[in-house]
Amino acid sequence: FALVLVLGQPALAQAAVPTPESVLGYSIGADYHLTEWAKIVDYFDQLDKASDRVQVMRYGATTLGRPMIVAVVSSEDNLKNLKEYQDISASLADPRGLSAEEADRLIAKGKPIYWVCANIHSPEVGSSEMVMELAYKLATGNDAETRQILDNVIVVLDPSVSPDGHDTFTEWYNKYKDSGMTERPPYTGKYVSHDNNRDWIMLALAEDAQNAAARALFHPQFYHDLHQTGPARMFATPAADPDDPNITAITRADWIKYGGYMLAEMTARGMAGVVVATRYDNFYPGYNDEYTTLHNGQGMIFETNGGFGANPDTSGPKALEKENHWFQPMPWKGAVWRLRDNIDYQGTGVWLCLKLTAIEKDVALRHFYLKGKQAVEAGSKEAPYAYVLPAGQEDPLAPVDLVNLFLKQGIEVKQSFTPLTIEGRTYDPGSYFVLLNQPYRAMAKTLLEKQDYPAYYGAPYDVTGWTVGLLQDVETVAIGDKAIQSVALVPVTQKAVPVSTLAATDAPFYLVEHSSNNYVAKALNELWAKGAKVSWAKQDFTVGGQAYPAGTFKIQGTTSSDLNQLALKYGLDVHATAAQPSGTFKDLRAPKIGLYHSWTDTMREGWTRYTLDYYGFAYDWLDNTAIKTGDLSKYDVIIIPDIKSSNILDGSAKLPEEYRGGVGKDGAARLGDFVKAGGTLLAYGKGSAFVVEQGLTPGVKLVDLKGVNVPGSVLAVRVTQGLPWTYGFDPQESVFYENNHAFVVDQGNVLASYFDSPLQSGFLDDKDKKLSGKAAVCETTVGQGRVVLAGPDLTYRFQTQGDLPFVFNTIWESIR
Repeated sequence: FALVLVLGQPALAQAAVPTPESVLGYSIGADYHLTEWAKIVDYFDQLDKASDRVQVMRYGATTLGRPMIVAVVSSEDNLKNLKEYQDISASLADPRGLSAEEADRLIAKGKPIYWVCANIHSPEVGSSEMVMELAYKLATGNDAETRQILDNVIVVLDPSVSPDGHDTFTEWYNKYKDSGMTERPPYTGKYVSHDNNRDWIMLALAEDAQNAAARALFHPQFYHDLHQTGPARMFATPAADPDDPNITAITRADWIKYGGYMLAEMTARGMAGVVVATRYDNFYPGYNDEYTTLHNGQGMIFETNGGFGANPDTSGPKALEKENHWFQPMPWKGAVWRLRDNIDYQGTGVWLCLKLTAIEKDVALRHFYLKGKQAVEAGSKEAPYAYVLPAGQEDPLAPVDLVNLFLKQGIEVKQSFTPLTIEGRTYDPGSYFVLLNQPYRAMAKTLLEKQDYPAYYGAPYDVTGWTVGLLQDVETVAIGDKAIQSVALVPVTQKAVPVSTLAATDAPFYLVEHSSNNYVAKALNELWAKGAKVSWAKQDFTVGGQAYPAGTFKIQGTTSSDLNQLALKYGLDVHATAAQPSGTFKDLRAPKIGLYHSWTDTMREGWTRYTLDYYGFAYDWLDNTAIKTGDLSKYDVIIIPDIKSSNILDGSAKLPEEYRGGVGKDGAARLGDFVKAGGTLLAYGKGSAFVVEQGLTPGVKLVDLKGVNVPGSVLAVRVTQGLPWTYGFDPQESVFYENNHAFVVDQGNVLASYFDSPLQSGFLDDKDKKLSGKAAVCETTVGQGRVVLAGPDLTYRFQTQGDLPFVFNTIWESIR
């Protein structure tokens, strides 16, 4: 996408600044009242027209077409000079070439940018209401404290990163608020609901990518991410250990300062139940607030208690709130909690943080500057000094995708155009280099290095391993020779493109190598849409003296021009031949795919849906009724993604009637009949257990993994070569494993099995080596069909690109 900020137009004559109540028709925080997105946007637009302190910017659109906005709020003079302050922030973000004197001048002149993000999680509604009230307070207040904030801080109010989800929940709430049902809707937003706050590694979702790009235009010193759950009335940063080791010491100390100031002031005001330093950690870098932290800002969160929408919560104190701790100096002893209370706590906490920033304006900017400066210095003094993505990798597009991800992250990448030898290895021209003497060293390093989660920290809040080279099947090499930083390299300033092999002339046959290039799937889906014929080599063969491996695609009914366009776009190796390739080929066509979804446990299914959409597959979305009563015989393959076995079988009894239940025993039997009649069933993650437990794979058993703890790590597997499901894979690959399943295969093929010591990145506790040697991926014949099982979640958060050939190969092999 191309990011364009559209600024609201100044009014010819200032109208009276409207209160939220005058626009919405009810008071912010009123029981049983939530505000839909269009009204939130309208309110901010009216503030923009009425106040010289508010400027609304439209920076993109959601997946379903809703506008994405921020409101910049500051003094009249600051907004007149907003671009200058953005430029100052950008200069301080990259201190290279900036003298100490120039830095001092910019710090004295600049204004800290404090970004307040509301409602990234759709059911967590209080913050999107609160920011309207905060905007009004800043737009109208003339007391000394408000003026100090306006004069010294540029406040960016972001009413929701997920407007589609916001409206989905608001509609759901309005429908069910009087029913006594308090469950969240199965889906908020088009794809992955809550997991949008785990997407800040890949930036796959359109909303997240656009928000990150908008943030890069401001380089905020602070990013305050407002959530609504937690162990008490309100949790505030600092979090518990561990932090990502790449987070700067300055940030960690400032978290204590801001959290301590806010905790002390709220406690002094009698606002009980505020806690810090418990439950949550900052180890995983894929959170919304962590994105700014790892770009040298200060990401912070609140988790304020919230019930179901705007219904009063009468559940009383939580377990922690009955205890006295240093991190909770005043337990909450109340009985009823309202949306109004939620808003008061969030609004007070944010206001205090803005006040402290205004008081310490220069300190905030200096710390931001020092973090970038120290990152460059550390990258010049500490190994590794760089990472290399060598040219000539088997899959030419995977390294390019990774480079383009780095560019979206603001990470600098350079490229060589001559051979380069360092540490005894020669890198061919076209290799990519990420030098670590750059301001965003922290983000680059955490994405590229292997993680080591120390056992003494206890259970992590999220996953412990995410090394992008391993998960995306890209070779990355850490360089320990500082000389790499003196080599003449060319900065990559625009989207990288892959190296392709093109067909020279039109010919009756074209051969496209598999190479585990996931974009072959996109190319094939586009070719089928244009009527091309595709077949798949089932054995190695030779044409014109050139050898081709099993898994190579033979394509007919297209032109070299059309195929070369796909090759250039997707990094394909295309060869034209007049001779009919000999050997065994399987004819393929556009596959008929059914994707199962439950009404609970929907996030991982959403990532599968996102993946299929991204790579151009057509599919039917199958609910419980479709499994139990629909015509399954029309599908080549039915996919059961990472959904808990019990949720597939029984669903939830807490949801409204139309969403209750699962496939039941009858649905499981129908899936078994589908396989026996010739269909393929692909199940992965927790969904694989359902298939085994329901007796659909008599030759496969689940391994007893009691006592094994792998809380989201990267593990090495040995891949069986030469089978259709493993075409394109190397003998050793990496999978993402999060306390999933493993298999003992008595009948069928083990497609991938764990090494004796499989941990590559993250944490693994398997003292008895229960995983060692066990099947990670397997297939077995049942009747006329097949079942393919994978313990790992093959589409996890769109990060596991290296695992996707298991999915795509299974789809193609299923075609009958």
